[in-house]
Amino acid sequence: MALYDVKPRFRALLARLVPALSPIHPDWITLGGFACSLVAAILFAWAEERRWLFLVIPLLLLARITLNALDGLVAQATGKARAFGEAGRRRALSQFSVRAQVGRTVALWSQVLSEGGK
Repeated sequence: MALYDVKPRFRALLARLVPALSPIHPDWITLGGFACSLVAAILFAWAEERRWLFLVIPLLLLARITLNALDGLVAQATGKARAFGEAGRRRALSQFSVRAQVGRTVALWSQVLSEGGK
């Protein structure tokens, strides 16, 4: 199952949150997603010595993905969608960041598991 097989179901699930989030401007939701990425990156820098942070990082990345989807849903629902946002202005920056983070997380988890959590 590929990402784009899951995406419509994920968006449909998140659509239930749109009425509650409609008072929030989509740019603030975008900023929240960016903050999740930034915090995850900082935790990566600290995670070499504090391996428990590898339990937190995937949660931040999931939050980032969720907020990234929600900002577009809220923008469309409230009539605040812009061509600039729809063109994927965030996608270029955030996907590069997330791919690097996920790759490093997988490598370090493999190392942790192979060492038996030492």
